[in-house]
Amino acid sequence: MERTKEYSRVWFDAQAIQKIFSEFQSIVSDPGKTDFWTLNISKEDEQWGYDTIEEFIAELRTDCRSASLTIQNPELKLSLRMPRPNQYNSATVEISSGSRERIIRLANEIDALAEDCFVPLPPEP
Repeated sequence: MERTKEYSRVWFDAQAIQKIFSEFQSIVSDPGKTDFWTLNISKEDEQWGYDTIEEFIAELRTDCRSASLTIQNPELKLSLRMPRPNQYNSATVEISSGSRERIIRLANEIDALAEDCFVPLPPEP
């Protein structure tokens, strides 16, 4: 089962990503089986792939063009893609699991964080 949602004009900052990851780990029965497939951040004209969630979160605090993250556990998978925060595009989040309850629990956390990560439009001149 999979849930995909677009969050218009949302940039999940480092603090939000840390909370999402913590919730992910609290949902699965064996967090040690979590694999990091994608931890990428684009800056200017280059893209970096990171080995750990800590490196990814640290770099997310800098000026980024885009970010993507895919983490998977046998019980739950999360993919998150975000374009440049000042372009007012949508962040896309996909959550999949054999358990509807796991999907809903993680989705509820992400939905709550999205409200605090909304990127407002600049004031009109």
